[in-house]
Amino acid sequence: METIASHPGTVTAVKEGVVDVQIVSFGACSSCEAQHKCGFADQKDKTVTVKCSDWQNFKEGDHVVVNINKNLGLLSVLIAYVLPSVAPILAI
Repeated sequence: METIASHPGTVTAVKEGVVDVQIVSFGACSSCEAQHKCGFADQKDKTVTVKCSDWQNFKEGDHVVVNINKNLGLLSVLIAYVLPSVAPILAI
């Protein structure tokens, strides 16, 4: 899978099957070609919930890197923007 963005972050919570990671956007986002797809560029701090099978290996305070692959980035754009735009048209 092709990675379009990587963001360093800090684990803020660990729950069964998921890890919450606080991401801090840096000034480099403005020059990133994927800034419109990843959604991290519009705010300074974000917390993302990452599903993972090895969640037991993480603890609060761990420094991690969150990667976004191209296919999931495009799927998220489809779900967040395209489907809500098409739904009212189909309801007519």
